[in-house]
Amino acid sequence: MSRTWYAVNARDLLEYRRQGHMPKRPVSVVLDGGDAEPPVLYLRDDMPAGRVDWRMLVNLEVWVWASQRTPLDRLTRVAHDIAEVIPARLVVRFTDPRGQVHDVEVGSGTHSNGFPEHGIDPEHDFIWCPINLTGTFTGTRLKRALH
Repeated sequence: MSRTWYAVNARDLLEYRRQGHMPKRPVSVVLDGGDAEPPVLYLRDDMPAGRVDWRMLVNLEVWVWASQRTPLDRLTRVAHDIAEVIPARLVVRFTDPRGQVHDVEVGSGTHSNGFPEHGIDPEHDFIWCPINLTGTFTGTRLKRALH
């Protein structure tokens, strides 16, 4: 059985959530260094992206930050894995070779408590709707990979 990994700072966010708190700001997931506004989780290059536990991101707004150095397959793997835990909103932000910042709106989660007394079960789903907000080539590749 393979070991579960946590991004840097993830255990702090998990404990914060267990205490019933919700971050007031979007959570940034940074893939290749750099600074972002807290709360921020860092996924180092030596961490296996496919084994990272992202459950603390349920129903939160999440921004995944990448640079031109980030391999597309690693970026899409992280975005897909985070989408599986159903965040409230998921956006990928990346920089191009000129240092310009671009966003791809990936989608949003829906959470409903349902009405068990009326036979309507709770529902939790992620609605994929990748939109290349700035029309870049990398954004188009990313949008296709996430579709």
